[in-house]
Amino acid sequence: MEPEVPVRELTNRIGRPIDDFYESVALDVLRAVPSFAAARSATVAALADLGYR
Repeated sequence: MEPEVPVRELTNRIGRPIDDFYESVALDVLRAVPSFAAARSATVAALADLGYR
């Protein structure tokens, strides 16, 4: 299957709900992932720029 096929279409084809493909991860664990930390920092900065504190 090509990578651009939406996840929901893929899950419909195999007959499993999309929730079966996600798992809960503690925020403490995510904060240790560099890409998550960078995305979080960028989001916080963007919201601050918009006046949210």
